[in-house]
Amino acid sequence: MYCYRSDFHPWAPFSFFMTNGFDATQGASWGSSGGGMGQMGLPWWLAGALMRLGAAGLGCGWGWPQWRGDGAHRHCGHSVTPPIQNGAACCPAPAPAPTPLPVPAPAAVPAPLPAPAPIINAPREGAWNADKGGYIVGQSGQLQIDTLAPHYPSKSEDYQIQYRSAGGSWTDLGTANTLHGKSVTVKADPGSKLEFRINAYGEWQQAGTTMNTSGRDMAKVTKDGEGYKMGFENYKTGTDYEDLFLKLSDPKQPR
Repeated sequence: MYCYRSDFHPWAPFSFFMTNGFDATQGASWGSSGGGMGQMGLPWWLAGALMRLGAAGLGCGWGWPQWRGDGAHRHCGHSVTPPIQNGAACCPAPAPAPTPLPVPAPAAVPAPLPAPAPIINAPREGAWNADKGGYIVGQSGQLQIDTLAPHYPSKSEDYQIQYRSAGGSWTDLGTANTLHGKSVTVKADPGSKLEFRINAYGEWQQAGTTMNTSGRDMAKVTKDGEGYKMGFENYKTGTDYEDLFLKLSDPKQPR
């Protein structure tokens, strides 16, 4: 690498020098000699050239730009900078970049706690609720239905029986003759309400409501030690409520 001075002009022919390997001692001595030679009667341009050459040996010039071999230059002014030694750069090497601090590993995420058990808004044991017009399913989520058909095996008294969860679709349970003396267990959400109805002579008669063609509740519900007994009436004007019986109980509760 070479470093050249670029302040050459016709009136200072000695100011253009290849300064590779030129040290401060030589520059100082030449600069001093340049000044002394001016006093000894040398031409002014020769004395000035020797002064600038001496300043270049110290690593700076008298206001002239100094070039490095990589094309960069600097204006040293009158400050003293490190000289070019054996092709080294005119400026000091940059300080090394700081070593980045290690990034700590993220803390382990604890496993989520198990979700709490859902709160079931249901009675411990299923029961008939006259105010709501249906059977409220207990926490077991099951209802056992036992059927008794007093007019069995009369075909004219073979009523169709249906049930539904409130607001849902009606589901066939069976007919009076096929269900007579049998038990059927149905499943439903705990706390839900189950409604019941029969088809007697072409008309649906629902228990627990007056929204029937007769304008009456077509069933009566009583409670005994084994659960709830629902008795249906088959005629609009009938009053005995003994045409079909459904016994409702919670199968998970002791009898």
